[in-house]
Amino acid sequence: MYHLSITQSLVLVEGTLANPEHLAKLKRGVKPWNRWREQYPEVRPDLMDSDLSEADLRKANLCKANLLKADFSEANLDRANLSEAVLRKANFYKANLFRADLHEGDLRGAILSRAYLNQAVFRGANLSWANFNRAQLMQADLSKANLRQANLVWANLTGTNLREAKLRARTSTGRLCSSLTSKQQI
Repeated sequence: MYHLSITQSLVLVEGTLANPEHLAKLKRGVKPWNRWREQYPEVRPDLMDSDLSEADLRKANLCKANLLKADFSEANLDRANLSEAVLRKANFYKANLFRADLHEGDLRGAILSRAYLNQAVFRGANLSWANFNRAQLMQADLSKANLRQANLVWANLTGTNLREAKLRARTSTGRLCSSLTSKQQI
């Protein structure tokens, strides 16, 4: 069964596969991929449902890409640009996203358990129902992010910016917390 959804002027049909040409380009390496992205900035890469587990994607330009249900488990996305990307239900289990840019991304239902997200930028991202169980979010920017129903159990939020974030998330006590206000930084 196919479901249509519209996200930031991008129409996605759930149940389809990644564009094989886009996936082949990415598998050639980050440098050729980034050159291709510079040459064709109007192309919105479709890597939906791709297995990118354990991939070395340091500094990859995945801005505005369709990465719905992509598997990035144990991948290295250090300083990658995932801004405005569709990352719904993506798997980032134990992935390295140090200083990655995910601002304005759609990460609803994403798995970020045990991920290394220190200094990552999630400003304005939709993180509702995301799972951050035991994730490292030290000095991350979650300002203006939607964290409703996100699982933050045992997540390390030391120095994290939560200014104007929409919160109703689970914490290490398992309780819902909405006590962190719009102007608070942990």
